[in-house]
Amino acid sequence: MCIRDRGIGSKLIELAAQYAATSYPNCVGISLNVITTGVRAVGLYEKCKFVRLFTIPKYYTLNGKKFDAYYYAKTFDKSESKANKIVATIQDLLLNKVKGAVKEVAELNKRGMQSVNKLINNEHIF
Repeated sequence: MCIRDRGIGSKLIELAAQYAATSYPNCVGISLNVITTGVRAVGLYEKCKFVRLFTIPKYYTLNGKKFDAYYYAKTFDKSESKANKIVATIQDLLLNKVKGAVKEVAELNKRGMQSVNKLINNEHIF
């Protein structure tokens, strides 16, 4: 039995947004990721007034294959300034994650080079 095109998904999203907005006074919006090939899901979120902010490369792995994701957000406040603050906050969070990942990779590379140098000098690593 197919239950598509009956407005159920839209209603569920609307109810979830209402719940978040009323139950959590400091909550100013909601966000989600969706696989870029999910055309029906993308249409649903855009119908529900979610705004696509950016694409996340190779976010999902299905059957060993990588797929991009769209990052969407929807604010509860109609004011443009608040929406801009939300976008800026999201961008800051992502930037901090990227900075953290770069530091982590640098540290791994540093430890890797130390291990390589020990091998070259016939030192025991373990």
